[in-house]
Amino acid sequence: MAAQRIPGPEGVGAYPQSVVDDGTLVRTSTATPGIGGILGDTWKINAALSVEEMRAVAGIIAFCKEMEDTELVTDIQSAVNDEALDFGEVRDNSPASWDPVTNTITISQLMLARILYPNSLDGAFRDTMEVAALLAHELKHQQQGRLTWALDSFADPNRTTGAHWASYGAWGLMWRRPQATASALANIKAANWTLGSINRYELSIWQVGLQKRMNWAQHEYQRLKQLQTVKASRGEQIGIARRVKAICDNFLIYHNEALSLSSQMSQLSLAATNGREIPAINARQELERYANEATQIIRGQ
Repeated sequence: MAAQRIPGPEGVGAYPQSVVDDGTLVRTSTATPGIGGILGDTWKINAALSVEEMRAVAGIIAFCKEMEDTELVTDIQSAVNDEALDFGEVRDNSPASWDPVTNTITISQLMLARILYPNSLDGAFRDTMEVAALLAHELKHQQQGRLTWALDSFADPNRTTGAHWASYGAWGLMWRRPQATASALANIKAANWTLGSINRYELSIWQVGLQKRMNWAQHEYQRLKQLQTVKASRGEQIGIARRVKAICDNFLIYHNEALSLSSQMSQLSLAATNGREIPAINARQELERYANEATQIIRGQ
């Protein structure tokens, strides 16, 4: 369905017509065309964002609305309103990062290009979902604030110091008795410095990323089961099955990254639909089952 030639006043507001009519996803979510329609009345123009960047943000928010993730929609809108969200170069070639000095979240140009110019419909969904999850991660950093960041930064050199003490202690075991006393002291210090080698703040941030992906996977899985119940067309079922698989696959990748950082990440727990907490490894097994079921539907089995 093409956008109307003369956009309505509610949808336009202060937005240039190129924004309103240039292929936004607004028409799928509201009768009012234009970015204003999808972002809502609370949206303000962020002069720091280009037209294309605003289109990308609109697509991310459209995804969150489809997932009924109103909390993340509100957080993203607030970041844009406060001019705390930007696109540009990110250190270490990361896809996104939060700068504690400027309190700004930056999404890389590569991720922007992948959202705006996807290679396929599956790619468009996958990349938009991934950026939404990345934003949830970085927004958690932003919400925890500079003090938490400063404490985390202080903890990192402490852990390095602990490693040095541990090396000194092990070396001291080969020394004579006077040095063995120093070795014992070093081992105590090593234990004091290195316990909890991944701080609780970083754990909670990775937990947010996993929780979002699990929630979205469950949301789409329920849609898939509803389509099966009403015997919807194969095409409809395949479309949602692809989304289920994309989210589940991304969860597995993200969880593997978390586990590669520290064995402590295996202690992460997530909130289940019944309100209880479950280990992330159990959530992983559940999502692997979702992915397998989705794959069977896609293959026509």
